[in-house]
Amino acid sequence: MVVISLRTFRLHDNPLLSYGSSITIIVDLKRIPKKDPYKEPVNSKVWSIPQAWLYLKCIEGHINDLMSYGYNVKLVLSSNIAQDLKHISRNDTNAIVDLAHDPAYDNIYEEINKNFSNVKYVETCTLVDWRKHKQEVDDAFSTPFKKTTNLKKYIRQNVVQPIPAPSKKKAIKKSMQTKNLKMLQQDIKKLAQTYNISLYPFNILNCKTLDESILKFADAQIRKVKKPTWYKPSTARNVSLLEHPNNEKLDTSKMSPFFSIGALSVRTFYKKVKLNTWKLGTSEDQLLFRECWYVVAIQDERNRKKFWSNKPLWWKQRHGTFNDSKKSWTSQKNKDIALWTDGEMNEKWVDANESMHLLLETGWIHHLRRHVVADVLCNRFNVHFLYGEAWFRRTLIDHDAVINRANWMWLSASAFSTKQMAYHYSPVDYVSRNSTDDFHKTEKIC
Repeated sequence: MVVISLRTFRLHDNPLLSYGSSITIIVDLKRIPKKDPYKEPVNSKVWSIPQAWLYLKCIEGHINDLMSYGYNVKLVLSSNIAQDLKHISRNDTNAIVDLAHDPAYDNIYEEINKNFSNVKYVETCTLVDWRKHKQEVDDAFSTPFKKTTNLKKYIRQNVVQPIPAPSKKKAIKKSMQTKNLKMLQQDIKKLAQTYNISLYPFNILNCKTLDESILKFADAQIRKVKKPTWYKPSTARNVSLLEHPNNEKLDTSKMSPFFSIGALSVRTFYKKVKLNTWKLGTSEDQLLFRECWYVVAIQDERNRKKFWSNKPLWWKQRHGTFNDSKKSWTSQKNKDIALWTDGEMNEKWVDANESMHLLLETGWIHHLRRHVVADVLCNRFNVHFLYGEAWFRRTLIDHDAVINRANWMWLSASAFSTKQMAYHYSPVDYVSRNSTDDFHKTEKIC
């Protein structure tokens, strides 16, 4: 039996580790940026530069963790998935694989199913194992997306309890590191040097034990967001990953990058932030809402993948949407798109321009800024959400395919809600008006 890890790089709450003492980690090298990722086509599956670096860095740390716990690790840096999986399956007919819920992994899953006669998939990135709740998934959005309260209650009642880290065995000697691991380290170094990557708080990844470091960092952040008074829109205008987490104004956990690549279990984090009284806008509520997006994606994965199509026609909109076949979004060189990506829009649009500059500089902007720039692109420039989704995929350090696709459909009024067709975020002062940063609140806006 071959245990294959694609998106789960942690010791805690990792069910893959219970299936054997050998783990195969596959890295699709075609997703690592070799050229300028900002010039990639809309349908490109290449990671952003920050996320590629974080992904490789966490794999390096995870391999060291696994070896210290006595696991044999096979690292496959693949330029040809079909060929490499054929080679891996020569001596085995059974495989255990984690689910990614990302179309960028489709070719890997296709080859796995082709080369192994018996494949068991393990859910590692959702709160609920939805394979055991098929009817609930089918029923969740059988009607237009008007109310999520009942679904959130159901999720809350069926959260899978995280499993503890495995017992430590005799450590594998460092001398057993493979040639591929050294190549991985070279790729990490090259990305960091070429693109000057030095993002806080990811200096914690330089610690000897990755898993313990991430959990320790998460515990420090949880103390802020677990407060019953914590509310999603209440955040500083200039919050960034570069800010020190002890700054109390920065009401965000900063854990999304680790969720996105499976270095932190969402189940473990949820267990720690769960409140006795569930309220809208709390950190618990945000994790439940995240799960709703996954339910939509899982439902459509079973239904010809309409969620991942260019036109998610399953959403029946009464007022017309950006998926209207009469509209055409064909030119990536569109003038408005260029102004948007560069943050060179109308000079009065302070929030929107600042946000796009920050995104390019740091690989991350908080949700208030994401809402503003999405509204500008889709509802003011009338550009299809796919261009915005693609740009976030190329730039975000915390890109999650499900979350990114769902939020762009929501904010463009392409699905889930019609609100954005009538109401818009102010590109001038929406962020500042909803900010906890008093200095910026009093700052004069042009």
